[in-house]
Amino acid sequence: MFRGVTSAPMWFFHHNPSGRILNRFSKDMGQVDTLLPVALVDTLGFFLEVVSILVVVCLVNWWLLAPTALLLVMLVVLRSLFLCTSRELKRIEAIARSQSLNHAAATVNGLTTIRSTREQQRTLAREFDKLQDLHSSSWTLVLSTARAFGWWMDMLCCLFLASVTFSFFLMVSQDTTGGNVGLAITQVIGLVGMCQYGIRQTAEVENQMTSVERILEYKNLPPESPVEPNEKALKLNHPDLDLSKWPSKGEIVFEDVSLEYEKPPKKEVKETEIVKEEPVYAIRGVNFTVRPAEKVAVVGRTGAGKSSLINALFRLSHVTGSVKVDDVTADEAGLRCWRSHLCALPQRPALFAATLRENLDPEDKYSDAQIYQALDQVELRDMVSNMPAGLNTKVGDGGGNLSSGQRQLVCLARAALTGCTVLVLDEATANVDTETDKHIQTTIRTKFADSTVLTIAHRLNTVMDYDRVIVMDKGRVVESGHPFELLTQANTQVKTDVPLRRSLLSKSSAPLAIPENFAYEPEPRLEDQNETLVLQRERVRTYSNRSDTNVEDCAGIFKALVEQTGRETAAMLYQMAEESYNNMMKKKNA
Repeated sequence: MFRGVTSAPMWFFHHNPSGRILNRFSKDMGQVDTLLPVALVDTLGFFLEVVSILVVVCLVNWWLLAPTALLLVMLVVLRSLFLCTSRELKRIEAIARSQSLNHAAATVNGLTTIRSTREQQRTLAREFDKLQDLHSSSWTLVLSTARAFGWWMDMLCCLFLASVTFSFFLMVSQDTTGGNVGLAITQVIGLVGMCQYGIRQTAEVENQMTSVERILEYKNLPPESPVEPNEKALKLNHPDLDLSKWPSKGEIVFEDVSLEYEKPPKKEVKETEIVKEEPVYAIRGVNFTVRPAEKVAVVGRTGAGKSSLINALFRLSHVTGSVKVDDVTADEAGLRCWRSHLCALPQRPALFAATLRENLDPEDKYSDAQIYQALDQVELRDMVSNMPAGLNTKVGDGGGNLSSGQRQLVCLARAALTGCTVLVLDEATANVDTETDKHIQTTIRTKFADSTVLTIAHRLNTVMDYDRVIVMDKGRVVESGHPFELLTQANTQVKTDVPLRRSLLSKSSAPLAIPENFAYEPEPRLEDQNETLVLQRERVRTYSNRSDTNVEDCAGIFKALVEQTGRETAAMLYQMAEESYNNMMKKKNA
């Protein structure tokens, strides 16, 4: 089950709260390990004893075969009725318990926020009481049905005892002796005490099989694929590739990439009830190329698809199209190798309750000198050296004993230790102060100068000196180029009789960009009924009709984002972009 959960796709964790998963590993596993074996042994012993008792009774008086058969039929019917009810009540009780566990886990995680307001504490207390009442009521129903089942079992056994006793008064043969009669009655009396417990244990076996069913459900979860490298494809397409040294350049290519967030598979339904649902794409038809050692920022409004772009890179959901790193796809490299060779620095860094050394080097591959060198690159060496235990300092769960900036720097040191070629930052500096943000940006520009960096930008001032900015809107790439070029070319005029208009872009090999080595005309000439932009040097760029987004909402998004920061901040950002652009042009001309 653990292997099934750890290999499950991301939709499983999106649709299953932590309380439900913990319930499978705690309550269900406990029942299978402790209660189910005991119930199975009791059931086997019960059946053997019941068969022997009934054989003895029927040998003494064969007229008891009829009431014995009737008793067995009634026991089977009563047991089936009890199981139909108790099985569903067990499921309801398990669901109610999962909700309580999930609420408790969420309360512990948000304890700091909860304590800041008394009214919220009352609301959470009422919610917890409601969940506890729901669980208590479901558990009471489970106990009540078991008690009612036992009462009816006793009634049936007492009736059978009465029938056996009176049968010797009504139908007595010449071979019947007092000893045989006493033996039959004493055996039936023992059956009365045994039958209730035995039948209840048989029902308990089936009820515990619900836990087995829930465990097997997690064990048989569809795993992500392919996890391991495709050796045949690698030998065919990349015969000289060494995956241990991949990626060596850091080139990222998106070709017609669309991402759809997966949903849990539906249960089996009839063919007449199947309704085809149209896929809802978070990003659609994305095309761009990130060159080796290029620093690229992805910006856009909320919901534009920035984080979905990172999810597509790491294959965290269903992706169509092609994503390549150094001309290798995830299907060829395998998801385990693909994700382990791409370094990511998320907004909430992942630190574990272990030593600092184990957080930096979980596989124990590097020496102390290499670890301190990585810490020195992010300027954490002095802090670690001043700790009494040094690298053996215990880190709290989630890095609770470290500041937000220190947690980010520790994760950055982990990336520097592995010598990653591709570094992905998903709004990594959104929750840190300005000084720490500045320190992290300086580290990225100096220590990762030879690495490809893809950043989901939260603060525009951190990306003004990037090589390129990709602007996304409604899941599509609408602008791409150097920040200064996007700011100065956003006002380019295009004739209004063309249904699709784009702003001129540059410094990218993406389809919405113009190559670096040719200029553009202030008023480009558009051919009749053709979406072809005629440029100088007899080069043309044809735009696709893949996007249905309104151009007035797309063109100049980056400039609009800069202007929304305020006049003084926008002027500062414009100056930073211009200085970065001039430095870039000087390096090109040198």
